[in-house]
Amino acid sequence: MGIKDNPVKRQLLIDAGMGDMVKKAMLGICPLCGKPASIEDCRDDLSRREFAIAGICQKCQDEVFE
Repeated sequence: MGIKDNPVKRQLLIDAGMGDMVKKAMLGICPLCGKPASIEDCRDDLSRREFAIAGICQKCQDEVFE
């Protein structure tokens, strides 16, 4: 379950000082690059799972997890 579906996880991240990143992910904006992000842009199940958890776009996932 990702941050959009889990208010407890969202609050934990906010309390940990990641409120700006949570807000971006909730708005469909990649918290790393600030560009629009959509699960439809993810190329496989693993990428879609990561997107659901953190809202990170495919391009940033590629860079972070190379």
